[in-house]
Amino acid sequence: MKDYLAKLPLDEWRQATKELLKGSFLEEAWIDESMQVLGGQFSGASEVEVVLQLRSSDYRFSCDSCMGRFCPHVSALVEFYLEDPDSFMPIECSNRLINSLVKKSWGKYELKTRKRNLRSLKRKLEMMQDGLSLAEELYEQLFRLLPKVNSQEELFSLREQVERLGEYHLSGLVGEFKKVISSNKYSMLRLLVRLREDIAAIKKNLVSQLNSESLDYLDSESYALMGHIWKVDELAELHPPESGSFLQLAFRCEENNYLERLEDRAVWLNLKNGELCHSVNLRPYKSLRHLKAEDSSDMVLECHEYFRYPGKNNYRVRWQSAFARKEGVEDYRSVINYSREDWDVVIKEAKKHLQSPIKGSAILFLLKFERFELLNNEIFLRDQYEGALKLINGDSGELVSILRTLPKDVLRDGACLIEAIREENGAAIIFKALGLVSSTHKIRLTL
Repeated sequence: MKDYLAKLPLDEWRQATKELLKGSFLEEAWIDESMQVLGGQFSGASEVEVVLQLRSSDYRFSCDSCMGRFCPHVSALVEFYLEDPDSFMPIECSNRLINSLVKKSWGKYELKTRKRNLRSLKRKLEMMQDGLSLAEELYEQLFRLLPKVNSQEELFSLREQVERLGEYHLSGLVGEFKKVISSNKYSMLRLLVRLREDIAAIKKNLVSQLNSESLDYLDSESYALMGHIWKVDELAELHPPESGSFLQLAFRCEENNYLERLEDRAVWLNLKNGELCHSVNLRPYKSLRHLKAEDSSDMVLECHEYFRYPGKNNYRVRWQSAFARKEGVEDYRSVINYSREDWDVVIKEAKKHLQSPIKGSAILFLLKFERFELLNNEIFLRDQYEGALKLINGDSGELVSILRTLPKDVLRDGACLIEAIREENGAAIIFKALGLVSSTHKIRLTL
């Protein structure tokens, strides 16, 4: 058994296990030497049963609360066995029982880095440059046609040319051009001008990457707009993986008809550094029955390793495995402590962000507030210095109704997740409340 255990990546697990299993202890433990199986039940904040089977080339496990390849309960179970093997009760398991208990099969927990094929990557980047030349031609065509257009149908002939951008690894720009073509005449001009800025910024970043001797990826949001699909080793190259504790503040499922897919989007606060980030689960229409939808979460996800996508504000994150634990009052206090009191500075940052190309039409931030106020069906967020921020009444006028159902103490002295959005005409910025956290509760403010 110990020879098999020596194959496990225990050194990588030990530090994370100490942090994740505070307050838990192993209540029962058993072993089947012939089947190379360890099992046990942990008690603490919740009861968790874990089973581990070691095999010649890999291992597999089942756990009531963990997802992915890293499981702190498995790590702790192995540590307990190595320290005191006699405390594990010998039993006999059948193959049938093992297969019913062990639901997932994984290889060793390691990040497999691939040797970069610079020649292939350079060809791809050069192809994308050619695609950007096509995008500039499409922009010119649209700009010339715009004064003569009386209906959207007159522009649909361009859709076939727009689809060609996908052949140049620019699927993201396909969606942006479709959005322009499907807009009304007034919005079309504004979106077209912004798209020109986006194309220029993408082109600049692409040239910079091509001029780099090792073709290094840049820390730029332009890759998202191009539609680049990131591989784990590419993300690890850009930002070394870190550990994090993620509490979900908002969740929504959006329909992107331009790219023909559903997008599950969650907003998270990393309790280790106070940074807001988001995760995205993309589900193309043609693959819906094969892809599992994500949902809102009221658990803190403890990640031994997570990966960052390019960008500085509200950057996207991804993890391959996580241990879920219940949220608690201490977590809510941490959220409030991380929220910002410098409202004037935050609003200036939001305006600057929304004026920049590439970065999108919205930005999120966490504000510390003293109270909510309802005045003639208008909603204001107040800080301790009597500053006020006017909030829109949700997408369907639901925010006033939600706030009126909440206890008054929840609407005081907390943190509010705010989304700053550039209006359709681009002239003003509106503010939308997505969720709030008090010292005792977490409330979602969107339906």
